Amino acid sequence: MENEAGGSNVGIVVGKEKVLIVDSSLFPVKLSQIKDFVKKVINKPVEFVFVTHYHPDHSFGLDKYDFTRILSVETFQTLSSLNDKYLEDIKSRVGKEAATLKLPCLDNSITFSEEMEVELGKRTVRFHRLGGHTHDSSIAHVEDVGVLFAGDLLISTVHAEVVVDSDMDAWRKALDFMVGLNVSNVVPGHGKVAGKDALSFTKKYLDFVEEVSEALKTKKMVKIPTEFSKLRFPELLLDGLTDRLLAEFR
Repeated sequence: MENEAGGSNVGIVVGKEKVLIVDSSLFPVKLSQIKDFVKKVINKPVEFVFVTHYHPDHSFGLDKYDFTRILSVETFQTLSSLNDKYLEDIKSRVGKEAATLKLPCLDNSITFSEEMEVELGKRTVRFHRLGGHTHDSSIAHVEDVGVLFAGDLLISTVHAEVVVDSDMDAWRKALDFMVGLNVSNVVPGHGKVAGKDALSFTKKYLDFVEEVSEALKTKKMVKIPTEFSKLRFPELLLDGLTDRLLAEFR
């Protein structure tokens, strides 16, 4: 489900017996609507919800629903550590729907350190924690159909959010790892589904980000390459880089 307004995408992986959802969105009501959609159209139970990383727009939809949550150990630990102060900060940025926000429910969770897999009935989904965008960034690979859910590790039609805990070297290694997988369609955390070539595009983009970051420090001008000029929501990049620069002075 591609979100044209730049919000987080949600994936639905259907096996012969079970269904897995990739990322929960920001609001529990949205995840509930997706579950209703699955029940109506697919007529199979949502057995699992996999969270690619801890950012609220991917994880805060987790409510007291009857499914198994799949998270990396790092994602579970980070979400477990969030407090009401963090929640109130997120609410202050959301607007009129803020009242429906709550900290994610982590009941009935399965965690993995580096990788694991689940069977949905004649369909296997493999999970890998790679880091990069965030320390806990993970992916879901559905090899039999060549589909990869890359979370925010992939840049497609929108700018990346390079955050304080982004590790650019780990991000590049994650992209190299994904290039080596059997993949024909890659689903980003935001923006449109892309081909495998988007992984190489993202690697070039990270070089551009580091150039912009250095330019901000030295007050030099940077020319935006044509291939990046059409990416939407540049504020995602600018806000993230600003936060990183401020963190260096603290």
